[in-house]
Amino acid sequence: MSKYVSKLSKVGISLFAAFCMMACHTGEIDHNYENMVYVNQNSLNLFFGDTEQLTASPTESTFEWTSEDPSVATVNNEGLVTATGVGNTQIIITQGEWTQTVDVTVSLPTSKEVLARAGNKRVLIEVTIDNEKVQKMNVVCNNNDSSIEEDVNYKSGVFKFYYDDLEENKKYDFTVTCIDRYGNQSKPINVSANVYGESFQSTLSNRTVEVATRFGNGLVVKWKDRPGSCVLNYKDEAGKEVTKYITSGETNSYLLDFGSDLSYATYAVPESNAADTFYVAPAILDNYEDLRSILSASETREISVFNFDLGGEGIGYHDDSANNEAGYNYRSEKGDDNSPGVDLEFGMNIGYTGEGEWQMFTLDVQDAGTYAFDLFRSVNNGNGGYYSLEVDGVPTNSVYMINDNDWSAFKWQHATYPENQPKLHFTKGKHTVKLVIGEGGNFNYKFIRFTYE
Repeated sequence: MSKYVSKLSKVGISLFAAFCMMACHTGEIDHNYENMVYVNQNSLNLFFGDTEQLTASPTESTFEWTSEDPSVATVNNEGLVTATGVGNTQIIITQGEWTQTVDVTVSLPTSKEVLARAGNKRVLIEVTIDNEKVQKMNVVCNNNDSSIEEDVNYKSGVFKFYYDDLEENKKYDFTVTCIDRYGNQSKPINVSANVYGESFQSTLSNRTVEVATRFGNGLVVKWKDRPGSCVLNYKDEAGKEVTKYITSGETNSYLLDFGSDLSYATYAVPESNAADTFYVAPAILDNYEDLRSILSASETREISVFNFDLGGEGIGYHDDSANNEAGYNYRSEKGDDNSPGVDLEFGMNIGYTGEGEWQMFTLDVQDAGTYAFDLFRSVNNGNGGYYSLEVDGVPTNSVYMINDNDWSAFKWQHATYPENQPKLHFTKGKHTVKLVIGEGGNFNYKFIRFTYE
């Protein structure tokens, strides 16, 4: 036998011996018995009186079910767990040498959140419940030992109720508990809130109006001071009642649907989370300047081009520059701080005009028919300039204006040059006319005029 064969034999004998030793000790391997019993849940969170079915596998086996503390939870031979008291325990499941446990926590149904919100001689109690186990709530006012009960009827949600007839300028403390169907009371929750009344009301006053102006498409109110928020009540153009809330930081209020009968009242809440709002007696706003453009058959109507519509850039006007190049603050004086781009000059004309710029005018036509349009303008741009109109969104033909070489030489375009005068057909009611600067631009204008034909 060669040395090589001899070495192989020795190796084979060694491996065989090792295998025999492993085979002889197989019965001595430790098992993890806990992994040999499987339960459908690892833990339970129950309310008092609840039941929960546990199942164990393999299902063909016989298991022993026991509770570590039956005063907290019991379990029957089929794995049905019943919550019997508040606390923590374990359900133990045994099958031979194998065992498993399930942690059980039992509590009383309670609220998720309780708030007490300040009110006008009252406090709002607001309770959030996220379970369906509460029958009713009990609220105790610790200041006077009075109490009230509110039915919940095993519903979840937010429950609100007032504690009335309380003294103002006083802080009230409340204790809130939830009661289940067995009469058990949850751990009390303490909340508190302040109470307000006439004293707080007396500190409020209405805002002051600096100026109010009615333009063709609405009313603007410029406030003089900002002591608080206020609510506006008025009728729109169709006669419908409108309510609009104005914040204390709002300096200009634009009512583009205004019709009539404006009143306003300042309001305030004493705290950020207060349940009640306090209002000042309403004030009537009927002293405002009316700059509406009303057309009728009985008279020619001249309209200052300063009195274009409210709404700002893209609504009341369009101007290529964001600032007033001429410097006259007419619009702000009328309450409109939203039209800074229109170049209003102290000669009551619009200047620094450029092609594509425009102003919008809302007209109230009393008498249907045809109206001749005219423009009071001066042209000093070398080549003359053009204007056009858009009537209810429909464009008209452009009109050429001769260069007069004099910025001060204002004239009625069509009274001077009768050709190409726009004739506009209106039905009774509201209409819009947009005055558009055309090719050449750079002319000044003061008025537009409508004459019934």
